[in-house]
Amino acid sequence: MDPKITTAIVTGSATISAAVLVAIFQFIGKWREERRLARIAASEADARLATSFVQLMSRAHARGDPVVSDGSHLEVLFQTGILADQMRALLAAQVSGPIDGAAMLRVDQVLDAVQIRVPTVGGAEQEAAMQAVIALGLQHSFLTYAALTRLRDRNKLKPVWNFIEVEKALQARLKFDARKVRLSRQDRPSYWFARG
Repeated sequence: MDPKITTAIVTGSATISAAVLVAIFQFIGKWREERRLARIAASEADARLATSFVQLMSRAHARGDPVVSDGSHLEVLFQTGILADQMRALLAAQVSGPIDGAAMLRVDQVLDAVQIRVPTVGGAEQEAAMQAVIALGLQHSFLTYAALTRLRDRNKLKPVWNFIEVEKALQARLKFDARKVRLSRQDRPSYWFARG
């Protein structure tokens, strides 16, 4: 074989091999970058979902922003009289000493009774929010434990109409997630709880 042809073949093969190697390295670099961007996007989506979940949880427990009712009767109630004196003494005791939960509950009950504070979460909104929390807990494994815990707490305060079925479903989801092998999802918190 002619040495020029051999040199041309070797040079061509080396050029093609170098081009293939460069292409492979570029592909690997782009693939890693895409994986990194996908993880960032998933983290941002999880953060948005968790934020919405926490807001729903607040609604499910009837925790809205309380609104103070307007009117001159507030000024009259708190200017003089036994109510003003008792409230000041009770609140001053809470500031200067340990907080008495029973006393603060009585303050809340008095404020609600005279309709100074108006709660902004109604019963229907509270129940709908609890059902949304349950649905999110069943759908997303990283919210399941929080949904189960809040469901039990909420049921103690105000019964949830489908509590028994939902509790069983959330427990089944937790057991299923604990059994699952998560070789590629080790970045999830539930994976590490399942390992422990």
